[in-house]
Amino acid sequence: MKKLMLITGVILVAAFIGMAFYMNQGGEEDKLARDFTPAEEKIMKANVYDAEKLKAFDGKDGHKAYVAVNGTVYDVSDVEMWKEGKHNGLEAGKDLTDGFKSSPHGGGFLKDLKVVGFYK
Repeated sequence: MKKLMLITGVILVAAFIGMAFYMNQGGEEDKLARDFTPAEEKIMKANVYDAEKLKAFDGKDGHKAYVAVNGTVYDVSDVEMWKEGKHNGLEAGKDLTDGFKSSPHGGGFLKDLKVVGFYK
């Protein structure tokens, strides 16, 4: 009886761990997904950036530093870690979706950045 209870306990713990792991495995796009306020959505509709327009916002020589992530353009000009438009090998003025997907902090901090447009 004790052996059966022990086996049942081990199975339940393994099932719980497996379920917790599965639930935390969002897709790469989910890692960068966020909700926008109505004001942010309005800004995104009014300001559309493509690669050519975005590259002017590289954070160098007094330019603002903008980055595109998952279709949204964010202003990182005032973020200490983005001085001169660079942060851990990433450069402002570009679509950095792939770089943010592989970053250890993911996109959790995106909600704290100022939305300045939509990236197509």
